[in-house]
Amino acid sequence: PLFRSDLERVNKRRKVTPWVVLYGHRSVYCSCDSDCDDAATLVRDGLNGKYGIEELNYNYGVDLFINGHEHDYERNYAVYKSQHMGGNGSMVMNPRASVYIITGSAGCRENHEPFTRHQPTYSAVRFNTYGYSKMTVLNSTHMYWEQIQTDNGQSADDMGKQIDKMWLIADEHGPFQKSDA
Repeated sequence: PLFRSDLERVNKRRKVTPWVVLYGHRSVYCSCDSDCDDAATLVRDGLNGKYGIEELNYNYGVDLFINGHEHDYERNYAVYKSQHMGGNGSMVMNPRASVYIITGSAGCRENHEPFTRHQPTYSAVRFNTYGYSKMTVLNSTHMYWEQIQTDNGQSADDMGKQIDKMWLIADEHGPFQKSDA
């Protein structure tokens, strides 16, 4: 992919640019419906095993991958090769792979995308409401993530309510270690 050289450059300067966040349209990991089959596999593994985003994320130490497409919200822990690689509750500390978040509900009025599948162990939370996300980078080791609900289908008291939060803490940044996989 075109951004491989960007990832190579940033990895030479991780002291200056510690956090690497990528944004894409389609999911690498999701658990709502059939979009999580062929389409996610193609994004994750690439065409005939080439140009997959997961290996790039892992090899270059991408901290967070954010995508939309699904009309729901799902926060996954650190994941590699469909295996849970770190995280518990609202904390992901020194993950051994990238964290994946689907926040595809901001501004969407095409109906919710229901979760029709079992929630995998690497999935932290799933919400079928509209909302938006806020990411705050506090320093080189701490990032805070929030999901805010803005769904007219919920009670008025829940409008603007924080429905998810995550601390992503990384004492070191850079490529993940194959020995951890």
